[in-house]
Amino acid sequence: QALRIGIILALTYTWSNPYALVATQLLDGIGAGVNGLAIMQLTKLLTNGTNNFGLAFSAINFCGFLGGALSNLISGLIVTATSYEIGFVWLLCPIMASLFFINLVAVPGSDHSKKNK
Repeated sequence: QALRIGIILALTYTWSNPYALVATQLLDGIGAGVNGLAIMQLTKLLTNGTNNFGLAFSAINFCGFLGGALSNLISGLIVTATSYEIGFVWLLCPIMASLFFINLVAVPGSDHSKKNK
């Protein structure tokens, strides 16, 4: 996702025509398809043998859809108040925060993961 947003930022700064929008939508569609299949497979692997696949998959989808709705609302407010460039930069903030949190909690070799073991 960070790669897609980086490409969108590059297109926003270099192109000011409709082709940038079409390229953005194409990348978004490809990324959404890959993401949807990956989430389903990961949920299947994590809930294997527990009979909780439906509940876990529904909860994950709910969180994703809620985040998508709030993202559109907040980005719309930011773009209306400032500009598209600032709106795209704000899209990177939750991604960077989640990557930082995952690094602290789950990545072997980080300071926090060593303290827990």
